[in-house]
Amino acid sequence: MEILFLAKKVITFFVEPLGLILTLSFIGLYFLYNSVYTKAKVFLSASILLLFIFSYPPVSNSLIKQLENTHQKYDYINNNIEYIHVLGSGHYDNPKWPLSSQISSTSLKRTMEGISIFKKINKPNLKLIFTGFPGFGNQISNAEINAKIARIANISDNNLIINGNPKDTHEEAIFAKSIIGDKLNLPQ
Repeated sequence: MEILFLAKKVITFFVEPLGLILTLSFIGLYFLYNSVYTKAKVFLSASILLLFIFSYPPVSNSLIKQLENTHQKYDYINNNIEYIHVLGSGHYDNPKWPLSSQISSTSLKRTMEGISIFKKINKPNLKLIFTGFPGFGNQISNAEINAKIARIANISDNNLIINGNPKDTHEEAIFAKSIIGDKLNLPQ
């Protein structure tokens, strides 16, 4: 099972823009060191062009906007919500750093949005679920790091469900279903 997880992560790396750009760069460098200059120029030029295209704000914002505009914003206040699930997204386990420097940008945004929704709904039995495994080289799970942020925001441990075992979104969904069961209330 661990091999499948690792294989999925490796394949995902090569499909995402940064992985594709790095792969093209390494291929270009390989050709450069082997004195195949025409192919080196093609691969290195392609990698630089893709890096520019994907990091240029009008292009990247346009791609994100298309994804974000496919669904309407969910009305949290007028629904009977019992659980908010914050998915893990990485951190750097270093107790010498401040907590805000340990948590990845994506993970911090997810956590802050979960806390914001929790505070807007403001029900006593509302549960905030944090999942996410420690990651490579970390001792503390991403779920626990994110829960520390929730505690700073004065969310009680009684309202937190923390599981640091799920390694990916699929495992996180299985865990959430084990708690929530068939009570899912998804937006239409």
